[in-house]
Amino acid sequence: MDYRGLTKAHVTKLRDQKAGTPEAANHRVKALSALFEWACGEAELAETNPVHGVKKFKSNTTGHHTWTQDEMDQFAAHHSPGSKAHLCFTVLRYTGLRISDVSRLGPKHLYTDRETGLLHFKIATKKNENNTSKVIDMPVLPPLALAIKDLDEQATFVQTQWGKQYSIKSLGNRFSTWCNQANLPHCSAHGIRKADAVLAAEQGATAHELLSMFGWEKLSTAEIYTRKANAKRLSQTGAIKLIKK
Repeated sequence: MDYRGLTKAHVTKLRDQKAGTPEAANHRVKALSALFEWACGEAELAETNPVHGVKKFKSNTTGHHTWTQDEMDQFAAHHSPGSKAHLCFTVLRYTGLRISDVSRLGPKHLYTDRETGLLHFKIATKKNENNTSKVIDMPVLPPLALAIKDLDEQATFVQTQWGKQYSIKSLGNRFSTWCNQANLPHCSAHGIRKADAVLAAEQGATAHELLSMFGWEKLSTAEIYTRKANAKRLSQTGAIKLIKK
């Protein structure tokens, strides 16, 4: 139908068509809202946004599944070192980057820190093809250094079979295929990023350290992980107090 005929009632119906999958329904509302914000503003095609007032569904989902250590071991056992799947996994695991950044990461992002002499990677992160957010600057950890040591002639570390850079969508789909091959269909690239945040928090990383490492915009995002880590530590130290001395 013509966009000029779209009403709040139509948007509500489009949302309700996905009621069985609340996150997909909310994504549909969000995408339409963004489209009409552009149409009302920059494009000057519409006068009102029919999405205004359409509420999103409440969802109990925590988003992408957070990988466990057993799942990481299972993936690594199926995709041995030297394979493209293992390389991609290693880059994801030891950088904490989104798949959108892993698709672009290459030798051009490496440099040696003058003060420490350590090899670093530095990249302006992108959530999608058109978005640029914060700069991540971190040391290259030993497992990653080993995986990329012979790839200095490539434009990107993870390449297609034709030696080209993956698009974000293509690499995401490819990684999903690798997960399926390792009998981990519920796992995703973003779940490794979440696992990294959990591990770092449990190792004592502060909220501000996590903010810098993962390029989040809100401190509250990092505090989700530090609160959970603190709760886990407190429950462990507090459990012994259930035994009367």
